[in-house]
Amino acid sequence: MFLTENPSFKRRLIITGLSLFAIVVMAASAIYLAARQYSLYLERSSHAQHIYSSYLAVSDHTYRKLSAMGEIVADGSFLDLEERYRNQKGLVDALKKVRENIDAELTHLGSVNDTAELDHFNEIETLAEEIIRGSEVVRNSVGTDDRGAAKKALDRLRSEEIEGKFNSLIDEALEEELREVRETQRVARELNGFLTKLLPFLVVFFLLFVALLIFATWQALTRSLRLFETAAEAYRKGDFDYRIQKVEEAEFADLADALNNMAAEVTLQREKERISQENLETLVRVRTHELESSNTKLTVISETRKQFLADISHELRTPLTIIQGESDVALRGGEKSVDQYIDALSRVREQSIHTARLVQDLLFVARTEDGKAPLHKRIVTVQPLVQEVCNDFRHLAAESEVEITENFSSVDLLVNLDPGKFKQVVSILLDNAVRYSYKNSRIEVKLHQNNHQAVLEVIDTGIGLSSSDSSQIFSRYYRGNDGAGAPTGTGLGLPVAKAIVDAHGGNIYLVGKQGIGTTATVALPIENQLREQA
Repeated sequence: MFLTENPSFKRRLIITGLSLFAIVVMAASAIYLAARQYSLYLERSSHAQHIYSSYLAVSDHTYRKLSAMGEIVADGSFLDLEERYRNQKGLVDALKKVRENIDAELTHLGSVNDTAELDHFNEIETLAEEIIRGSEVVRNSVGTDDRGAAKKALDRLRSEEIEGKFNSLIDEALEEELREVRETQRVARELNGFLTKLLPFLVVFFLLFVALLIFATWQALTRSLRLFETAAEAYRKGDFDYRIQKVEEAEFADLADALNNMAAEVTLQREKERISQENLETLVRVRTHELESSNTKLTVISETRKQFLADISHELRTPLTIIQGESDVALRGGEKSVDQYIDALSRVREQSIHTARLVQDLLFVARTEDGKAPLHKRIVTVQPLVQEVCNDFRHLAAESEVEITENFSSVDLLVNLDPGKFKQVVSILLDNAVRYSYKNSRIEVKLHQNNHQAVLEVIDTGIGLSSSDSSQIFSRYYRGNDGAGAPTGTGLGLPVAKAIVDAHGGNIYLVGKQGIGTTATVALPIENQLREQA
């Protein structure tokens, strides 16, 4: 019917899918219920067989018990006591097994309220217990040589009231269990036959329904796909003015609109591509000019590097020359006093320390660039380290008639760092500030917290920075204008400071104006576990 009414493709799929799902669910439910019923009957048959076997065991042990009692009375003496007790234990165990099987059957099948079978067994159990007690009377009478009493007790056990009724109850129980076994097996066979006949019909019906669904879906797909194939062929040939006409299925109508929009967009994109090509050519020209500028800068850097190497050679040559000269003076000539030797060795040691520090700084910068900076970090309070360096530089600043002031708004900032390297950074910044400050000026050292960072600022009112200095101040091979009267350096201090700060995951930068002063800022991260304390 859904083929003639021509509903939308999506609705057709939903209707057929729900119908198929309903059919599958009903068929599966029917099969499941039948299989479940079949399984229940098989389990019931199994329980009945177990009960039947248990009743047979009760009957057998009771027969043996009574037979043994008859032989004891006839002979007037005890026979095999072990065999007699084994029969009695077997009878008790068999009765227990019957009760367990009955309880299991009633519990498993949900028939806990059906007490008829249990009542029947209770009667059998009562008679069996009376037979056991009677056998004890027979045994005690024979033991006291009272054969008359023993025969009387045995006759009572053999009476119709006890043995006859017991056998009758056992026979009824066995017959009931046999009937139940035959009944459950019959029903199970009928269910099995029903399932065997039902499955082929379900399979055939399912296959027919699936075939009908596939056919309907194929018809709807091919009708719309032909339109799309025609459009694709037109687009392949470059005819993007072609438009797909109305499509019956609503779902494919959206796709048709999308393809029509795509064709219009392609035309627009072609125009944009032409404009982009022109822009790209312009950008290439700009990038080429920038590359030329970069090459020029690299040339300058190369020249600066050469100058740096020359300066380093000079810096190393000077202390080495002093060391050699002092050594020659100490070794030349006649005997000298101990003070003269000590003075010569002190100058040698001083120059050795200066040379070693210079080499260590170069090695640290190189290792930092390789990501292998040697640090010995621990959690420390920053303020005492900064205070210590400020105290060390007060004498040097006083010689240059410069005052060092401190402004610590946060005195308990905890940071995970290498104390020695951090003090070296502060020393480099203070040394530069003192070196490039005017006389009778002031250097302010500030320490505070900004968000999750410990921030150190060294602010001077010295010669400041030019624009060229600002762009290359941290270059290893750059040495800026030292200003009138300032001592000449190697240009290695700030690169070393930057390498140390980078190795700690922080930031360092200098901001200044020529003739006004410079502000050097160091920001180090405060660890997450330390922020609450900070």
